[in-house]
Amino acid sequence: MPSRLPVALRAIGLLWVFLALAVGKLQLPAAWPPVLVQLLIPGLGFALFALVRGLAPVAAWVDRLDPRALVLPQALRLAGFYFAVLASEGVLPRAYYQAGLGSLVTGLLALAVCFLPLAPERRRSALTIWNVIGLMDLALLFLAGLRLSLTQPAALAPFNTLPLSLVPTLLAPLCLALHLLLLRRNSSAT
Repeated sequence: MPSRLPVALRAIGLLWVFLALAVGKLQLPAAWPPVLVQLLIPGLGFALFALVRGLAPVAAWVDRLDPRALVLPQALRLAGFYFAVLASEGVLPRAYYQAGLGSLVTGLLALAVCFLPLAPERRRSALTIWNVIGLMDLALLFLAGLRLSLTQPAALAPFNTLPLSLVPTLLAPLCLALHLLLLRRNSSAT
């Protein structure tokens, strides 16, 4: 198992969290076109993936990780329950009810893949299946948000402030980057 998190990765992570919190606190997304807020998800996700792969010591450290270390942080997707609650109360559009349930299931499956006692080959298969499910869930969440940003931009106003502003500025891009890292790892292992 690799040792401590590389300093570069810690610095990037702390800076990103600070900026995401500042953006939400200042309600900056309210001044941006709603479609731009949605495009932060793939933009930041792919940028983080490229940054991690582009910094040789960080990439080497990530490559030595147990693949479950790329999955376990995605248990945060259990917070999808909150989306479902907000959608059922009319705070978020109905599309986020399904998206919230999808995230909840993805978070539960992340825990299962990480903690169930599986043989190595079965775990590898489970990780691959989970990764596909998780990527599909993220894609559906992104597409729902993109559609709403073009057709009902006011419906996305809750994502302009904390805590929901962390979804497009931090959480969803981080999940995407972790999926991409796992996908790269699995494709290079074959």
